[in-house]
Amino acid sequence: MIIAAISLGLVGAAGASQAASARTPSVLTCAGKVVVRPTSYVLACADANTYFNSIKWTSWGKTTATATATFVQNNCEPDCAAGKFISYPATLKLSKPKSTKLGLLFSTISYIYKTSESTTLPLTKLP
Repeated sequence: MIIAAISLGLVGAAGASQAASARTPSVLTCAGKVVVRPTSYVLACADANTYFNSIKWTSWGKTTATATATFVQNNCEPDCAAGKFISYPATLKLSKPKSTKLGLLFSTISYIYKTSESTTLPLTKLP
């Protein structure tokens, strides 16, 4: 199981909005669109090598939003251009809404995805 949390890019979204605080938060996409309950969401905007697909929202409130989804990630082997996209079941949570000139936007995403592979790490060479 892998756990991650990142801040969502709110580039160009700074500035307070009084009216936004009373509304339900949205999320900002890589395309600069403000959306509620997206069915997919790209994390790696530069190359789209990491994203969520088939998102099913279980809640969308004033402080958090939670969902199940498919986490899709390029393994970049032997390099990202020739890499294979691998899918994992995941849960995700949006939180920390911030008031911006685009409205109230979630600023953090936390997610957990389950891999079917185990990880083996070599031990230091024993005497």
